Order: sequence, then C-alpha cells, then structure tokens
Amino acid sequence: MYQRFENKNADIKLYVRKVLITDEFKDFLPRYLNFIVGVVDSDDLPINVSRETLQENKILRVMRKKLVRKVLEMLRKFSEDSEDDEEGEDDDESEKETTEKKEKDDKTEK
Repeated sequence: MYQRFENKNADIKLYVRKVLITDEFKDFLPRYLNFIVGVVDSDDLPINVSRETLQENKILRVMRKKLVRKVLEMLRKFSEDSEDDEEGEDDDESEKETTEKKEKDDKTEK
C-alpha cells in the first residue's frame, strides 16, 4: 500500500479561466500530500501561460502555499470531527448502559 503512493504525484489539474493548462502538475504539492486529487481553476494566471513559465510564476507560488494550508486545515477539521463522533459514540454507549442498568434495577425491585 505505501509503495503505491510513494512514487505517485498528487493528481492536480490546472485550469486558467476554465481552459486546461496541465494535468501533470509535478511538485505542486509536497510529497506528503501526494494522495490529494483536485482541480485548480485560476483567473489570476495569464491564459497564455506555458508549462515552463509555471515554474517561475509568483502567483503560482502563492497558490501552492494557500492550497497546502487549505488541505492541512481540512484534514485537521476532519480529524476533529472524527474525534467528536467517537466521543459521541462513547457517550451513547455509557448512556445506554446506564438506562439498561436502571431498567434492570426497576425489575429487581418489583
């Protein structure tokens, strides 16, 4: 499983004003985010941008930083939501056990 993702690049496609520029955006994201699949559509890049000039474009560097920040923020949120769900399940189980115990005690008293 890990070997499969080790050499894979993130599957990011770059569009400028809904025109596909490239679907092989190597090194756009860091290697630790190589599982990401997505589309970037920018109105800020010039429409006649070539693959060579993408490497030197200042706007693209800003986009990279923002995209990495956004992905990490979303992963953090997913993680927190998952923890909340697990805590909710634990609360539900303890509440269920308490209810069952009360019902059992009520039957025993009768």
